[in-house]
Amino acid sequence: MKNITKTIQIKVPLTDAEKLEILSQITEADTVIKVKSFELDDLKEQEKVLKEAIEDQREIMSSLCTENKMGYKMKNVDCTVTYLKGIAKYIDVATGEVVDEHPMTESEQLILSENKVIRDAEDIIREDSDKE
Repeated sequence: MKNITKTIQIKVPLTDAEKLEILSQITEADTVIKVKSFELDDLKEQEKVLKEAIEDQREIMSSLCTENKMGYKMKNVDCTVTYLKGIAKYIDVATGEVVDEHPMTESEQLILSENKVIRDAEDIIREDSDKE
């Protein structure tokens, strides 16, 4: 019969020194895992902040492209409103410039009629109090 050489794995009990070395390596690996987890959390937070910044810039760019395409931009202006002969006139409080003038809308007509009713009621109350 011919002898064949073959390598196999067998169980060999660990020495105390080997056990301590393994425990040291486990502790080191656990520390690295914790550090890398914190780093990963920081990266995720940075990613979130960067994504928000990118989205903000996309919105700004979109708005600017729209303004450029339309040829004008919208701006909030404090105005006084006058209603005369079915025309609503919006006058810039800061400059006195007429910034909009158009036929009164239904809602503007309603506001005007409600204000008239309130003024009429105030006049009646005032007249009644003057009589007393």
